[in-house]
Amino acid sequence: MWQSDTEGQNVQYNDSGIYVCRAVNSYGTQDRSTQLFVVGLEAPVIGTIPPEMQVLEGDDIRIDCILVMGIPPPERMWYRDNRPLHDTGRIYTDGDGALVIKKFGPEDVGQYSCVAKNVVATTEQKSRIVLISRPRIEAASLKGEIGVTPGENLILPCPAVGTPKPKVAWLLNGHIIDVQSKDYKVLPDNSLQISNVGKSHTGVFTCKAVNAAGESTFDTKVSVRTRPTISPSQVSFNHVLGDSVVLPCEFEGEPRPEIKWYLNDAIAPGEIDKTEGSLIMDNINLNHRGEYKCVATNDVGSDEISMNLTVHTIPIIDGSGFPNTFTVTMNETAILPCPARASPPPERTWLYERDRIELSPETKHIAEMAPNGSLLLKNVMTEHEGFYTCHVSNLAGEDEIIYSLKVQNPPRIVSRLADTVDVVLGVDLELPCRAL
Repeated sequence: MWQSDTEGQNVQYNDSGIYVCRAVNSYGTQDRSTQLFVVGLEAPVIGTIPPEMQVLEGDDIRIDCILVMGIPPPERMWYRDNRPLHDTGRIYTDGDGALVIKKFGPEDVGQYSCVAKNVVATTEQKSRIVLISRPRIEAASLKGEIGVTPGENLILPCPAVGTPKPKVAWLLNGHIIDVQSKDYKVLPDNSLQISNVGKSHTGVFTCKAVNAAGESTFDTKVSVRTRPTISPSQVSFNHVLGDSVVLPCEFEGEPRPEIKWYLNDAIAPGEIDKTEGSLIMDNINLNHRGEYKCVATNDVGSDEISMNLTVHTIPIIDGSGFPNTFTVTMNETAILPCPARASPPPERTWLYERDRIELSPETKHIAEMAPNGSLLLKNVMTEHEGFYTCHVSNLAGEDEIIYSLKVQNPPRIVSRLADTVDVVLGVDLELPCRAL
């Protein structure tokens, strides 16, 4: 009698086992056993599948299920969360047994199993598919520009969402912010807190959210509101009639100040450079001279600076161009006029025989210059004769007038007369009086 795990012909894999031959009679029982191995069969083996895969929403995904071995060839089936998958056109199995999912969406999230089965065994590989999405900063509630007053505390929100949860970094003008410094602190909701806002915090703050799916940014321009300040400038400008003039007004302030120019407290002529704040005037004339004031104003305060513009005209002396003869009597005072016309009044210099006459308090008893520029020569002697030149000049040009000074001696009687003369009545008399 034979006993085994199975009996029959056409040996199958499950016919493997221990077979026992048992002989029985009235005197006893005897067994003999043998083990049957069915060869040429292999259990399925599947190549390793990543235990987790991240897929961007809307992307296509392909999950391989590679058979490494298995005899007879195993049957492969795909499951999601232990439920069999069937071809739908969007989800299908290709010729290599890989699972293809087109336009992966939230409904496709789950644990996927590739099961390989033959008569020898059943095996499977599992992978959890996680849906990821690019970070998105919900900007509807955010401001692109913010103005603050120095000393305030400011909080810049960054409502970033995404799967997986994005990491947030903050930048100022393109440079990573040291959030460990005393000025900055990142709050649990990723908002940036700025303490004691100052001028150094002016610029573009960028919230940058990053995850495995990508990144997103949002910029906020922060303006620290400060009262205008105008840089010091020279206070006096000298130009020639007809020149083009640029009067500077370098300013700072936030928000950007409004610039106005005034001339002698009235609106100034010319054009204002909107970038630099300078006043530009072409072909100036005498009406452009005076005190100019640049005023910078914003909603925090104002500042101003004043400067003076002098317009120079070419000096003109009436009677210039040829020597003028001036005659004076010895010991008298000679007054040589210098009637120069110019704006502003030109500088006058007197020369004698082309050498500069040094006029000082010490020489005042000899020569001095009157307030109107005339030269006063006192107690003139013959040695003072010669050519005198009045030279006038300013930024616009120069002119001069030349005088030829002639000194005349007073008359001198050279005849000697007696103190008394006696004469006979009726006689002709001649008294000599010879003069030089």
